Amino acid sequence: MLSDKDPENTLKLLKGILNKLESVKEVDSHTLSELKELITLLQNNKAKQINRHKMLEEIPAMLWQCDLKGNFSFINKTLLEFIGYESLQNFPSGFLQLIHPEDRKNFKKILEKSLKEEKSFFFEYRLNDRYNNYRWVLNHAHPFYNKNGKCQGLIANCTDIHDRIVAEQRLLESEDKYRRMFEDTSLGIFRFDRNFRFVSANKAFAFIFGYDNEKDFLKEINEEPSRFFPDFPRDKDLIIEIIKSRQKQFVIEKHLKDRHGKSIYVIIHLKKVHDRKLEREFYVEGYIEDITQRKIAENNLQISEQKFKALFEKSYNAILILDKQQIIDCNYKAAQLFNSTIGELTGKQYYELCATQQEGINEIKKLLKTKFSRAMSGHAESFELLHKRDETSFDAEVSFSRIFINQKPLIQAIVRDVSQRKLFEKQLKQAKDDAEKARMAQSEFLSLMSHEIRTPLNAVVSLTELLLHDDLTSDQLENLNSVKLSAKHLLGLIDDILDFNKIETGNLEFEYFDFDIRSLVSDLHKTLEIKASEKNIKLITKINDNVPEILRADTLRLKQVLFNMLSNAIKFTEEGYVSLKIEKRPGCTDGKNIHFEVMDTGIGIASDRLDAIFEKFTQAETSIRRKYGGSGLGLTICKKLVEMQEGKIYARSKPGQGSVFSFYLPMETGKKKFPAPEKDLKGELHKSLEGLKVLMVEDDKMNQFVGRKVIDKKWKADLTIVATAEEALDYLAKESFDLVLMDLLLPGMDGYEATKNIRSNPDKKFSNPSIPVIALTADAFMETRKKAYEAGVDDFVTKPFDYQKLFEKISRYKPAG
Repeated sequence: MLSDKDPENTLKLLKGILNKLESVKEVDSHTLSELKELITLLQNNKAKQINRHKMLEEIPAMLWQCDLKGNFSFINKTLLEFIGYESLQNFPSGFLQLIHPEDRKNFKKILEKSLKEEKSFFFEYRLNDRYNNYRWVLNHAHPFYNKNGKCQGLIANCTDIHDRIVAEQRLLESEDKYRRMFEDTSLGIFRFDRNFRFVSANKAFAFIFGYDNEKDFLKEINEEPSRFFPDFPRDKDLIIEIIKSRQKQFVIEKHLKDRHGKSIYVIIHLKKVHDRKLEREFYVEGYIEDITQRKIAENNLQISEQKFKALFEKSYNAILILDKQQIIDCNYKAAQLFNSTIGELTGKQYYELCATQQEGINEIKKLLKTKFSRAMSGHAESFELLHKRDETSFDAEVSFSRIFINQKPLIQAIVRDVSQRKLFEKQLKQAKDDAEKARMAQSEFLSLMSHEIRTPLNAVVSLTELLLHDDLTSDQLENLNSVKLSAKHLLGLIDDILDFNKIETGNLEFEYFDFDIRSLVSDLHKTLEIKASEKNIKLITKINDNVPEILRADTLRLKQVLFNMLSNAIKFTEEGYVSLKIEKRPGCTDGKNIHFEVMDTGIGIASDRLDAIFEKFTQAETSIRRKYGGSGLGLTICKKLVEMQEGKIYARSKPGQGSVFSFYLPMETGKKKFPAPEKDLKGELHKSLEGLKVLMVEDDKMNQFVGRKVIDKKWKADLTIVATAEEALDYLAKESFDLVLMDLLLPGMDGYEATKNIRSNPDKKFSNPSIPVIALTADAFMETRKKAYEAGVDDFVTKPFDYQKLFEKISRYKPAG
């Protein structure tokens, strides 16, 4: 502790304390005055009147003292009051424990260093006060010495600087807050002086011009301002005007350039600010908003509006703009459509344009309200409605769609006069109906002709077959074979014409069944072998092992195509051979495409005529038709049949060397198994149907005659023949039969209706309504076949019938035993 006998050291100490306290803002003037008074007393040798120890105790400054070991030996009254203790002895664990834990270590370290080096130190730390709150204090310590000049320790004064520290922290926080706002805002903030030199800017300001940092940008914009401000001279004059103006704030819109020369559009907010230090000096600060996207959108909108205006005014359609169904604008075409003017149409309600011949005005309003509401909800509406023009009316097609003009939803109505189109559609429909009637008439005519030609032809073929089985002379046999051949030729021509008509009218339908391909080819071979042998031509058929045994196709049409091709090949071949080869299509991996190839060694075809042979009514040469005959439809029908089943047909040939006709068809592999065909040793005319009771419904006398000759006389069936459906129904009600052979085209009730009557058995008069019914008709159309099955027939045979097929079909329904 300082001794009362050491006035010089005490004086030195007090002067040091005074100097330090004067530099601290928080020390009040009363404390400084008391210190100065004490120093003056000491200097005037009046220290005897003062107890120095008491003087240090009572001094308003907070003092402490420690020895060289760092032990605190003195704390004056002012400091004790601050920390809330009466004396140093009351400390539970010493002065150091009152220092904030975060500051204690550094304080101790600085204290030890100062004692060791005998040097003064300053240190700010937090000290626990009498209210148990940590307050910031400034500590100024310096060494003190004895009379011999030896250091005895440190004595220090503490100043409460808590309020200043808190204020500084708040200021720093505030500065940090505004700094972050300055740096993080999307607004480009800047400041420039009266010479239009930018002195500061934030990152957002630099970013608008394409820079990553503001330093580079400030340097470049000050070095070359016209690069960024295209109108820099005028902009500089504007700033001068702003400076001279009494107005403090300004907002201007500018077109600027970024670092790459790309246009940017901004709104600049400027504020004139006086410099606080130099009253007459000022600067301009502000911020800019990048409105480039908005400007682009506005330009696009303007362009769009110009386009809309051009389309609106130049459109070939009548366009009206509606607000709550009231016309607020329309184009010239609308005025022209309604034989009016734009001024006359504007202001009208839309329903006033509509005619009321079809519906009442209330119904029109109701319809328009519904369409208008849906259009306003975003659904485009199109409808047809009768409109009026002067005293006349016209059919109109109307479309309502929502549009926005100045952010207001409106309806754009497009009106088209479709009177001519309606008239054309009506005429087209009439023409279509007439064409359909003509097609139906044609089909009915062909069906009737087919029936009328086939019916007598059936008698010719059937009686010829019967005569061929009698004992005949060689001349008679030759004559009858000629009749049979001519009849079959005529039948072939009829079939070609009927098939071609079906193809041309789109009435040809395909029926797909599982079949044995080898059995089908074997039947074809047997049928055509006689014809080939007559010309000493070898007929060869070969099916590759990679072709599945059972396939699925329309066997009727497949046989028709193969028969036609093979017949043609035999017809045009005088020597050599005709072959049929069947295999999987080369290069096909799915196994669904089957390739057929017919090759001959005939007369051949010139290369320039190969395409023509598939055209209707066309043969390679006119001389060929004269020599070989034919309708010229066979290959045309083959090509159509193949292509309608998604296949392809080809031909290649050389005159004098023969021809090759090939085609492929997509075919699925079938599943159904077929039994091996039974060999017919006796011939169909020598088989027996003895014991079978058959009712034949046939109106043609000649066919009745043939029926008796074959079914009754040759096959020994118990045959009853009637000419009308009504007679047939009466017989079935009175007698029992095993089978009905039903002609479909009958006078009065037809065969379809008769079959339906048998199946429905309305009066329960038929003992066997499920009796087998075989349709036997000269009508060969597919529609006829389908209609017959729908009526309830069990089977179908066309005239002139094949005896073998007829016998097989009848035998199929023969009762057991």
